[in-house]
Amino acid sequence: KGFQDIENYPWAKDSINKIAELGIISGVADGTYGPALPCKRGDFAILINKTLGVQVTSTEKNFTDNADSSKYYYNDLIVGYNAGILSGYGDNNYKPEQYCTREEMAVLIAKSFEWLGNDVTSVDQSVNNKYSDVANISWWSAPYVAYLTDKGIMNGNADGTLLPKNYINRAEMAVMMAKAEGYDISGYMSSDELAYPDVDEGYSEWAVKAIKYLTDRGIMEGYPDGTFGPNRPITRAETVE
Repeated sequence: KGFQDIENYPWAKDSINKIAELGIISGVADGTYGPALPCKRGDFAILINKTLGVQVTSTEKNFTDNADSSKYYYNDLIVGYNAGILSGYGDNNYKPEQYCTREEMAVLIAKSFEWLGNDVTSVDQSVNNKYSDVANISWWSAPYVAYLTDKGIMNGNADGTLLPKNYINRAEMAVMMAKAEGYDISGYMSSDELAYPDVDEGYSEWAVKAIKYLTDRGIMEGYPDGTFGPNRPITRAETVE
């Protein structure tokens, strides 16, 4: 059963349902998703960590304004900062409660690809000229906007604008995260690289890639005998391990 309030967002509906099924996002209340609601910077940190399964060996660095360990985004901000994905403002504040703009989102997602080993600053920034409001793109976000535009992850609006200073809403966020998640896994491996001996023929290439991706990121693991058991039902306890 899908969300009750996304029928008027046909361009985002499939993406919302896809990443909801993956457990990356959830609704707000009463079976609704709130597609028009803006997204906070702290929420994006959580989404990126969920999508990539980010793990770090050091958690020494922290943002000045992330001192309250009871906040729901506290750990994700520390992980994202130490992974080099999250960056704050000049005063070392991240401002997690502040709404995220479209160009800030571009930086966060592009830095996620950088964490995966991609060069995200070498794309010619003339790519951004496709947007009629290219002059409004900040210098610090321009390389990342160019990268995501070149990869087809960021496309702008139907009228040719990007509106980089506008807050991104939950519908737009879902489309971006679905594209980023799909692109990341689709380019992750060739189908002959198996994580488990029982995950090969008979399963879609997408399933094979996704299982290996999540295994390598430490999000999923197999059984003691080295198998994955793809057809075994999952228990509720296993979903929270």
